[in-house]
Amino acid sequence: MTYYLAFAGVILLAALAHILIKMGAKDRKNWITSFFNPLTILGLITFILVTLLNLYALRAIELKYIASWYGLTYILVLLFSRKYLREKIDLFKILGVLFIAAGLFIFSFPF
Repeated sequence: MTYYLAFAGVILLAALAHILIKMGAKDRKNWITSFFNPLTILGLITFILVTLLNLYALRAIELKYIASWYGLTYILVLLFSRKYLREKIDLFKILGVLFIAAGLFIFSFPF
């Protein structure tokens, strides 16, 4: 059970790390100041934690499930970017989310 909780943390924290890095890179004059922004550094540290949790989850969960369920990260990034970065969601993004959800359904559930 802890393996599945760790993988849920992987999905949530990976999406959060993407948002933190975007927030750290936003409105900076050049890439050097963006890299040393505290939000960017926190995002990179979060990715290290994601890697460690992913290694732990891979001990018990089959790779085919991890690969398919990791697609939820892209959906969460879209939702988080809408809420925290005020980005617009257009038709193509909605179609992308639908394709990811369909792939998750097809590859995760036995027929």
